[in-house]
Amino acid sequence: MTLPSFVEEDETIGASSEAAQQQRLVVLRHSSTLSPSAPRYIDCVNKRPWDVPLASNHATGCVSKAEKLPDIAFGVVAISPFTCCTETAAAVLPGMNLSPDVKIFMHRGLSELHSMQHMFPRQSAPTIAQRFALWRWRSKRDVVPPEFATLAGVQVQKHVLGEWPTLPEDSNHAGGRFASAVKELLELAGGRSVLLITHADGVENVIHMARPGATIKSVDYLGHAEIARTLPDGSHLKQPSPWHLVEPSPYGESRCGVDLVSELMSSHERDTSLSAASSSSKWTNDRHRMDEALQNERLALESNPWWAMTDGA
Repeated sequence: MTLPSFVEEDETIGASSEAAQQQRLVVLRHSSTLSPSAPRYIDCVNKRPWDVPLASNHATGCVSKAEKLPDIAFGVVAISPFTCCTETAAAVLPGMNLSPDVKIFMHRGLSELHSMQHMFPRQSAPTIAQRFALWRWRSKRDVVPPEFATLAGVQVQKHVLGEWPTLPEDSNHAGGRFASAVKELLELAGGRSVLLITHADGVENVIHMARPGATIKSVDYLGHAEIARTLPDGSHLKQPSPWHLVEPSPYGESRCGVDLVSELMSSHERDTSLSAASSSSKWTNDRHRMDEALQNERLALESNPWWAMTDGA
């Protein structure tokens, strides 16, 4: 039998496997944002189209979600600095199992995909006023906002981690900076389990850590994914095992708010499902429409001296 590279050649996984420590990584998409019919929506979109807050009735869904999330004593919680994520954290975390010494961070690397479609919908480029507004918004989030300084009775770490994404940003670049953020947070966790509260692309990226070829059809508001790995135990395992996907299941219906194309489908069923996913997944459609123009758009923006006020912040 050929043993995996992380197992010593003269050993097998046996009696001590019960002592092996499992590290879990759970990623949660934020709750639903304001509907266009909400009275505050137009004002919010005019001021900060990239940072629409949560719907006024979000608390009920967040409390219910906290009860459904895995019962794990998280040692590290990291939150995107966008308002929809900090508001979700404030509503979800009080109902969750957190370690007594849990560390809560804001992390810029968990931010929303910085494509034009996501940050400035229906615009080819931001106005000068919007660029300045973005710069001011970022500046205020270089420190933890006072209203989120304490979450679930825990003081949020004052130092905000990571760097702001560039704008415009394509999905490949966003995946790279998200992976860097997750790596940093896992190192900070020191083997403890980690909870991320972020955006739909973040859920997709975590799933791909365990299943690089998985196709995500949709990620609902408050949808989550969980991956796990076994850490070195000092005898049998000499390095962490590969991540494996706990939720959503790649083989059937999922109840975690994330829908994958099942790996048990026939090729015809899979092609049909992929076609449906392509037409139903908003962020995938946006990505395909915008990525081709991103490089030219970036060059045009970076040549504008006004843009240095925001992108260089």
